[in-house]
Amino acid sequence: AVSGGTAAFDEATGTFTAVGDMSTARVDHAAGLLPDGRVLVTGGSRLDGSFLTDLDSVEAFDPATGTFSPWTTPMSHSRATHGLIDLLDGRWLLVGGSDVDLRPETFDVVTGAFTPFAPAAADRARFGVCVASFGSGDVAVVGGEAAGDVLHFDRIATRLINSGSPTTNPRAYATATRIGVDHVVVA
Repeated sequence: AVSGGTAAFDEATGTFTAVGDMSTARVDHAAGLLPDGRVLVTGGSRLDGSFLTDLDSVEAFDPATGTFSPWTTPMSHSRATHGLIDLLDGRWLLVGGSDVDLRPETFDVVTGAFTPFAPAAADRARFGVCVASFGSGDVAVVGGEAAGDVLHFDRIATRLINSGSPTTNPRAYATATRIGVDHVVVA
């Protein structure tokens, strides 16, 4: 959904209905469903002249009112084409999407706060990263950079480490899907 074209889909009727525009026009953002039914939209980019400017802003869509509202706190830094995944422990992981600040961060669904933590050693900018969780709740962070490095997010320790096992080819804008307790397919 981008400003000027935001719509909600109703599966029962098979139709889209226009809803309110985002507070900030954005593309290349990420979104996730909050426990209260709202949708949190993080980062992305906006067109400034002929350049894209990455955003640190956050907003929430309320399906009950069909409106977007600015979030009270921004992310710790701007991100676009980043990974966002629910850690199923009251936090979400945000990773990639910046070449200036490589720090990943967690989002706490109860407090609404973003908390950055140290990037993986020797990590690099990741645009178009994909993420998938394992049965343990840990996360594979794949692609979005030229070397094919794969990171492992340890959910308990809240840290990213280089897995030491690269992908067969570098990837960006791929998908990662868990296909078993400890197996992820990247396509």
